Amino acid sequence: MKRDIEYYINEFADGLIQTRKAILNPSSTSADMRKQEQRYSKAVDKLRATEAGVEALTKLLDHENPNVALTAAVYLLQTSAEMKAAETLREYAKGPEDEDAAHCARLRLADWEKARKAKPVTLGDYFAIPLEVGGFAFGRVKDKYGRVGMLFDLLRFHSETVASMAVLREKPVLREFITDSDSLGNQSWPTVGNVPLANPPERTEKQHERERNATILRLGGYIGSESLLPYIEQALREANLLN
Repeated sequence: MKRDIEYYINEFADGLIQTRKAILNPSSTSADMRKQEQRYSKAVDKLRATEAGVEALTKLLDHENPNVALTAAVYLLQTSAEMKAAETLREYAKGPEDEDAAHCARLRLADWEKARKAKPVTLGDYFAIPLEVGGFAFGRVKDKYGRVGMLFDLLRFHSETVASMAVLREKPVLREFITDSDSLGNQSWPTVGNVPLANPPERTEKQHERERNATILRLGGYIGSESLLPYIEQALREANLLN
């Protein structure tokens, strides 16, 4: 049976509300939470697929439940209603420091503003990673997740200076890492060059989200680029590339 936009709006809002209740209810199971998460996730995919759905989702920015309004804003940041969503985040961000909704809004707003200012990260980018112990590690972007997430290969190589592309292209992969792309986009991890991927990933938005979540689980969590440095250094030490 074909569902209309109003049905998906209700599924999105009620799915979020019930998810929150399940989180706060000690007797709830992980299956209960997954069921509700699937409700709003499926609904928002349907809504963002059309301009009519985006327009309907935009109306939820005024929802009385902060979780519904803020989550709608986050999903709208990559649509034609992006600026309205950002304004909603700004309004919530004005709240008290200890208010959960205000704190979440500030985090999301900061991520969005960084992404807008950052240099675009491209699949196949080679980049240098300044290490706290000195010298540089090197990586290559192999996938992107949304506006700020990226999966990259850490190369089996360490150098006291930024190496050339001729050198980096010959280095094998040591291991994968998933992190944000702030450091790369803001050039504190300088880009060295780019070699396009031979087989760039092609998938639907739903497949993309599913693969991102699977990658996060496989690699042990999403870690910010600054806090990732000790893990990179440890990987280099285990490969006898650092003392």
